[in-house]
Amino acid sequence: MSQDVDARPNDAAEDPAAEEKDEALDRIVLRGAPRLHRTWYDLLATATVAGIEIGFGVLVLLVVKHETGTSRGSLSRHCRRCAPRRSTAGASTPRRP
Repeated sequence: MSQDVDARPNDAAEDPAAEEKDEALDRIVLRGAPRLHRTWYDLLATATVAGIEIGFGVLVLLVVKHETGTSRGSLSRHCRRCAPRRSTAGASTPRRP
């Protein structure tokens, strides 16, 4: 880690974008600092909304899989069937139509 710090330019002339980077970092820290001190109510509300969103996404995934009749196994069989077959040790495997 100290090697990374040592490799950084020390002079603004060596890194013309250093001032812009510092300002961007300061803005990010100022914007993110209040999030570290949220109340329990705010944390629970955020977690609840996130849980509902994830649960809804899983539900939609299951509905789409059910309606389309796809599953991981059927997709894998489809890909193996369409992919070119490799011959092993001189024996060739005939391709299925």
